[in-house]
Amino acid sequence: MVRRIKDENRLRVLVTGASGFLGQHIVRRLVEEGFEVRALVRKAYQRTSLKNFPIEVMVGDIREKHVIAKAVDGSDIVVHAAAVFDGDWNNFRSVNVEATKYLLDHAVQYRIRRFIYISSVDVYRYDKLRNHLTFREEDPFDEDAVDFYPKSKIEAEKIVWKVAEEANLPCVVLRPGAIYGPQGDIFPATLGLPLGPRKILMTGNRGSLLPLAYVENVADAVCRSIVQDSAIGRAFNLVEDRTISRREYLNRLKAHVDPNIRAIWMPLWILLSIKWFLKATFALIKKDPPLSALDLRKFCTTLVYATDQSKRYLGDPVFIDFDRSLERTFRSQHEDSSPNRSQGMSRGKVILPSSQRLKVGIVGAGTIADTHLSILRRLPNAEVVAIADTREELRLQKAKAFRVSNHYADIGRMLMNEHLDVIHILTPPQTHAEIAIQAAEAGVHVYVEKPFSVNKSETQRVVDTCHAKDVKLCAGYNLLFNDVMIRARELMKNGSIGRIVYVHSWYGTKFGAKVPACDPGHWVYTLPGSLYHDFLTHPFYILLDFMEKPMIREVITRQVGGIPFMDTDELRVFVENDRCDGQVTLSLSTFPRFHFTDVYGTNGSMRVDFLNNLVFYEGDSGMLPESIGLMFTNLQKSRRLSWFSVKNTVNLMRGKFHLFNGMERLIKLFYRSILCDEPSPVPGEEALVLVGHTDEVWKRMHRKS
Repeated sequence: MVRRIKDENRLRVLVTGASGFLGQHIVRRLVEEGFEVRALVRKAYQRTSLKNFPIEVMVGDIREKHVIAKAVDGSDIVVHAAAVFDGDWNNFRSVNVEATKYLLDHAVQYRIRRFIYISSVDVYRYDKLRNHLTFREEDPFDEDAVDFYPKSKIEAEKIVWKVAEEANLPCVVLRPGAIYGPQGDIFPATLGLPLGPRKILMTGNRGSLLPLAYVENVADAVCRSIVQDSAIGRAFNLVEDRTISRREYLNRLKAHVDPNIRAIWMPLWILLSIKWFLKATFALIKKDPPLSALDLRKFCTTLVYATDQSKRYLGDPVFIDFDRSLERTFRSQHEDSSPNRSQGMSRGKVILPSSQRLKVGIVGAGTIADTHLSILRRLPNAEVVAIADTREELRLQKAKAFRVSNHYADIGRMLMNEHLDVIHILTPPQTHAEIAIQAAEAGVHVYVEKPFSVNKSETQRVVDTCHAKDVKLCAGYNLLFNDVMIRARELMKNGSIGRIVYVHSWYGTKFGAKVPACDPGHWVYTLPGSLYHDFLTHPFYILLDFMEKPMIREVITRQVGGIPFMDTDELRVFVENDRCDGQVTLSLSTFPRFHFTDVYGTNGSMRVDFLNNLVFYEGDSGMLPESIGLMFTNLQKSRRLSWFSVKNTVNLMRGKFHLFNGMERLIKLFYRSILCDEPSPVPGEEALVLVGHTDEVWKRMHRKS
């Protein structure tokens, strides 16, 4: 239940850093308490993280004086939560120190009623560390701080207290411990040295206790700082009364968030030796060594922060108790780390709770039918009862090879005689729409291979008919469910990539004699996009899985090699949305075959390699220096490439290596959606979006030619 804080004047509160982890929770808490909120955010974030709050959003850089002046003017309270946590000293000084001074100057000018500064328990002097050493708010700063973050916080606090005294500005300073909570980092500060999104380096005594501060309690303390006059002129430690050890926190993460979280333990003396060696080595070239600013002892020492003052002067009990705070945190992190399209799967395996068998019909006895029939033969919930194809020799061959008792030249007769539950349409795309509509009208669920149809209008007819007849429709975009795409979506969901900046989806091969060169009337050449049409679907739906609502900016074609009956053999489609850019490249004349997607983000980047069944990720090395983080990344890439090369070779020899392993997963998920009445894994609406984009590509391509 929300505990209301009343104020007769409905104060307007300016929150800096409002789009950050703590800032978002402060905004939410202020709105719940009835304050008017003005949120200052960087241009890169705009309203993306605050769109659900009834607030005023101001976009600008806190380092610019005119931005601060505009934000402070008309505000009653300033909550300064903006800060940087990495970069060089110039970056820390400009944001954490100088921007604080600008805010204070304008707070005085515009007669702000209260200035609340979010500092940190890192400001204290830690030169004589020992277990259970207690720090109180009146304890001295670490005047010799080397690490840029505490150094900048100390300088900023000094400015706050100086202005408070000289200009009589009502100020409150809050010093939270290691902040944790929903939407926060999975590894709270001082747990260890993060080596990536799911790996951490721990040292020393893992039984030492964490100085935790729950983010919602910090946000609540901000609200109380606004209304409690007794808080003015004071600093407050904000840590939880209860806590747990580093070992227990890690174990709970593995149990409730992700069992794949890994911890590497290294004795403190080894890390201290590495730090000493680096210091001695880098002294020769007169540069600051990696790890020099880190006090490694803080990662394995139990430190106590007195909270008597916060209880005495801020009043009220803790907003969220410790047990509930952990439950909320782990539940949120588990939900946040569950990737899209994961419904019905556990660790990549599809769960089929029903034993019901569905009667299946196959339409089209071409090459792809072998793959579908092999998968369905392994699926206990499927019974293939009929195959339809106008080519008698092919349908007889497939029926005999897969022991299918009935075969038809006419699809209508098959639908009439067999009472099917599901139909797989594996014919050329020119026939997809009519067959799908015919099946839907007979009450049969429909799976359609790519390309889904010839154009958007045909796709719309299929989607509308399936809706009207209440049957499931699934587009055969199988690569969305490959092992590598499941891994890529996990990286996206757990924040490893951050905000996407650019996506490049590439599909290339050298066809040569493989194309149907002897027959210009072959169905692939009669498609609106000719041979491109048959292949562009794959890289395009992969791109759409990473980019929301892109618009086509430009289409470029080029002749590089030579494909019969085609004027070009290279196609590039450039797209954009309001957050990032992207590109789809389809090459028909490159060697060797390539199929990958590169995703570049603000926190990391990855290559999704479909042919080698690999995801290469490069990202933030956490608290480790960039040079050491890069070394870890290169070692990991080398290890993964070697391991998967061996694994793929063994699977190839065992007959279990499949380039496109997502098809079986997709078919199983489609059947689960039928048996459990769940949404289709790739509904017709997705096909409608994709076909609309490819229609635009063909239109622009033909316009240029």
